[in-house]
Amino acid sequence: MNASNLTCQFVRCTALIPGVVAASDGATDDQRRAAQIVLEFVISFSVCFFGIFSNTVVIVVFIKQGFRDSTAISMTTVSLWDLVKCVAGFMQRLEGPLELVSLALAYSWTNVSLAVCNYLVSFSCYVTSVLAAYVAVERCLCVIIPLKVKWLLTPKVALASCISISIVVFGCFVVIFGIYDVHLIFDPHFNTTVAIIKYNSFSNDNVALFGYYNMSGTLWPM
Repeated sequence: MNASNLTCQFVRCTALIPGVVAASDGATDDQRRAAQIVLEFVISFSVCFFGIFSNTVVIVVFIKQGFRDSTAISMTTVSLWDLVKCVAGFMQRLEGPLELVSLALAYSWTNVSLAVCNYLVSFSCYVTSVLAAYVAVERCLCVIIPLKVKWLLTPKVALASCISISIVVFGCFVVIFGIYDVHLIFDPHFNTTVAIIKYNSFSNDNVALFGYYNMSGTLWPM
């Protein structure tokens, strides 16, 4: 979740684009390319597409049923954030299809998507994890005080809680999107203009800020 991780991913992904880095062994390059197609463009695309489809179905079902109780609202919010995660993952994997159109376009998309989609996937997971904790508390209350839970957790309370959790958790990390600038430069390898990302002045002037993100990226999954 930190800047160094993104740099490592940037180097790794650019190396996977054919023609960007010359391979020392043709067979090894072919094997690596085959593995990339299977992992990135088949498995990852399939998982993302299934996630988009299933979450869309869940959201539509809850909307048709109506939001008469807090459970429908909280589960719909969880599905919305999970849908965001799946869409971001799907968008990041578009590098493969774009290679069929233009290697330069795929290279630019890889650079930009790493600064946007990669973080969006992680941050949406953080929001979903907190919402899942809220749903767990909600279910516990239904068991402990079943006669009072409907009075305590009204649809308005559930909606306010879900919106607050989403804004607070996502807001704690959204500043990370502002540490990069997109630059258009001429690349002699592609003989055209490509997009790259660079740290901006905000990131250079607030180095201490990344201590928080480095720690949160390590501790949050625990």
